Amino acid sequence: LPTPAADTAALLPYENQLLNKMVWSRKPASFQVDLTPGFYQAKLTLCDRSPQARRHGPMSISINEQVITEELIVPPGKRLDLQVTVETRDGKLNFNFSCPPNQDWFISALTIHPVVPLITHTPVTTWVREKPLAIRATVTGVNPIGQVILYYQSENERGYHMLMMNSTVANTYVATIPTAYLEQGRMINYYITALDNQGKEGSLGSFETPLTVTVLKAGDYIPAFFHFTPNLRAEDDSVTLQCTIHPTAEVDTVTLYYRNNWENRINQVRLEREHADDPYRTILSGSQVLPDCALQYRFVVKFKNGVLELFPNPLTSTPYFEIKRRQD
Repeated sequence: LPTPAADTAALLPYENQLLNKMVWSRKPASFQVDLTPGFYQAKLTLCDRSPQARRHGPMSISINEQVITEELIVPPGKRLDLQVTVETRDGKLNFNFSCPPNQDWFISALTIHPVVPLITHTPVTTWVREKPLAIRATVTGVNPIGQVILYYQSENERGYHMLMMNSTVANTYVATIPTAYLEQGRMINYYITALDNQGKEGSLGSFETPLTVTVLKAGDYIPAFFHFTPNLRAEDDSVTLQCTIHPTAEVDTVTLYYRNNWENRINQVRLEREHADDPYRTILSGSQVLPDCALQYRFVVKFKNGVLELFPNPLTSTPYFEIKRRQD
């Protein structure tokens, strides 16, 4: 059972806010956290500093099949942190709590960190050929970071080149691909790996699934996409989808790809304009957006030079727009 806040109007430090609330029960309980497979550091914080603080336990806690503590008793107001490294091969961490009859278990806060280095990076999607390309990433980990490496190639190469990424400010690393290398091809593929001092390795992208940069000449246009809010008509349940693309004069075709969560197929329809200054638009019937069902869609734009662009771009965001009509 969740406890009420001691004073919902009070402004408290983040730690105190955690310790003024808790989840507790007199019955055994389990809950699951879904993660990617790997090693994680789990920290369970137990502390009752509520206005009616009391003794808790004895209690037993396990994660998956690993026993964390047994017969644990926590006195009123005392803080106890249980920290353990666990492995999940299927991406699931199951936390199990139990206590003897007429006793209770509780938890104030749960913190989970990957043991492998965590790489945070905003992908670079386009770059001007005449400028050196700097790749930046933030790397953090439970253990100190030993090295961070940038791997890169042009689209015509089989292997990757390596650049050591240098630390600039706290947790920030950078490596620069020289301008001379950008003269080859239209795309640069890259991915990043990080190794901590315990030999644990994390990565962003991979040899098989790298991030991609489109390399442009100075003066080339960079496509811009603008999507209007979908218009769901109550009269006939139809949905109007509209967008504009710049530079408009370079656009050849605009195609909408969409699917419903009750179908196994992807549909497509060409978007048209009535006048040169109008947005591209299409109308989907109400049967495509049933109540409480999701419609996922993306736009594929073909330019006159043969280049295809996806909106949204799955390399930099979620792969689809999504709308859902609520049941009245």
